[in-house]
Amino acid sequence: MIVLPAMALSAMAAQVQAAGATAQAAPKTPVVKDVKPNVVLFMCDQLSAMALPLYGNNFIKTPNIDRLSREGITFMNSICVVPYSSPARASLITGLYPNVHGIIDNVDNSDVKGLDPKFPSTEIILGAHGYATGHFGKWHLGQITDYPPYKGDSTEFASYKDMFDGLRREYAEQRAKNNPSPAPARPGEVLTDAGYDEGYGFYQTEYMHDKSDNRPEGIKKLISSIGRQGVPVDLADYSLVVRDGIDFIRANRDKPFMATISLLPPHAPFCIFDPYYNMVDPAKIPLSPTAWDTDPKTNYYTDSRDFKTGQYLDETGMRERMRCYYGEILYVDAMLGRVLDALDQLKLTGKTIVVFTTDHGDLLASHGLLYGKVIDGFTEELTRTPLVIRLPGDAHAGRKVQATFNSMDLAPTLLALTGQAVPASMQGHSFVPVIEGKAKDEVGFGYSMRMFARQLRGEVNGKIYAYSKVFKDPDATREELYNVTDDPYQQKDLINDPAYAPVVATMRATFDKFADKYGDWHIEDMPAKGLYNLGNSHRPGKSDDSATAPAGRKGARNRPAGSDESDE
Repeated sequence: MIVLPAMALSAMAAQVQAAGATAQAAPKTPVVKDVKPNVVLFMCDQLSAMALPLYGNNFIKTPNIDRLSREGITFMNSICVVPYSSPARASLITGLYPNVHGIIDNVDNSDVKGLDPKFPSTEIILGAHGYATGHFGKWHLGQITDYPPYKGDSTEFASYKDMFDGLRREYAEQRAKNNPSPAPARPGEVLTDAGYDEGYGFYQTEYMHDKSDNRPEGIKKLISSIGRQGVPVDLADYSLVVRDGIDFIRANRDKPFMATISLLPPHAPFCIFDPYYNMVDPAKIPLSPTAWDTDPKTNYYTDSRDFKTGQYLDETGMRERMRCYYGEILYVDAMLGRVLDALDQLKLTGKTIVVFTTDHGDLLASHGLLYGKVIDGFTEELTRTPLVIRLPGDAHAGRKVQATFNSMDLAPTLLALTGQAVPASMQGHSFVPVIEGKAKDEVGFGYSMRMFARQLRGEVNGKIYAYSKVFKDPDATREELYNVTDDPYQQKDLINDPAYAPVVATMRATFDKFADKYGDWHIEDMPAKGLYNLGNSHRPGKSDDSATAPAGRKGARNRPAGSDESDE
């Protein structure tokens, strides 16, 4: 059972108090009236806002996400700071940009070390002030037992990869009782041995099975994971994670707690079990209008592996992949419903803050791209993330906030909502003034990073624009500008359109201000040096001179030869 209790150590409390000496003051009249409201952070992985009814895509129904929106506050312009799991997750809990917390690649797929506990975070601060903290499911930030809120005597769950050991043992016992044998394949299906059977069988359509077996070199092997699992819903990994998260909530019902319930879906492997697989008709999936754009003048990703995979699978395979993705979203919605129902049954709804969000989006087959996020730029599908925050009471029920909310803003917002001072070191901003109506609800601007690109997204003259600089080609910097209000699928690049020259000038100037303000001081070295950015400062054997350097263009490092962003 995954229970990683908080350690409200006096030393940690002293550290937090010291950090708070120069912090923003806690709100005198918190939006949440309870002195110590509980917090449930329910998050999933790789869920694009553009896949949800909440943000205009009515292909599927998500009653529990919609319920939370009706009862809470929906952020219409929530964006990720980086479209990668580990960096985005670190920013969500520390309130810092990746070039400060030092994680700019996925921790488990590189030699980048895990999150340094020296950075204050929601869990560290709340744990030091008497909260029980428990994390259930995907962590993706290194050794979880090294992180103070979850550090205990047991090292059974040393990293997120083996956090399922206890669940696996229980699952094996249940499977032995059930004595399952894979059911016969349905008409049009093939029972496969691709490794996703869980003892109950894994099935692919005949089309996908043929594509998996005959894929050419260089085409993603993950296509062998697209299909239907036979595992019962209640024995699926993340169903057990949700169950244990609810058990933690129940055990701590009489004291303040922060429970993080973190699901992998709708992330690869793109396989899902009944009934969710059967709830999606692949023929009716609304594919992006850019799904079949093969013109390199308008589609900058035609030389990428992900584009070639999409072309290889063709429309039938693309629809099957998206069927599994949408099926996983239905499952996520059902698991959120279990948590909301548990809070109701335990009579905790009236004193619990509930957050629903994700780390980053998904490409949704835009520009012919099927997998994750390994491209050198940004798309709306990848950048926009769902975010709903439900507060105790109904004073803000149904509210929609337009102001741009970035990953780093979650930590200071949660701290302010729970009556805690926000450390001055956090770069994100509390949204309590916007929620209370004391600050204007304007779209403003948001700044996102990735290994070889940066994006500024914001409003100019009543329209929202996405402006990007892509530095991957050492001989040239590519600029892009899209009016994502009118062109959310980014079909027309306006960067060289004379009619938009004033918008380009505004976006360029604002982009430079963000880069300077947030210490992104290596940016001018990227075209010449192929910058890997400050993640190197936390790599074993590397000096730490630039981890806390001021915005003075100090300590540039080259990207290691052969390294690449992973697709986890």
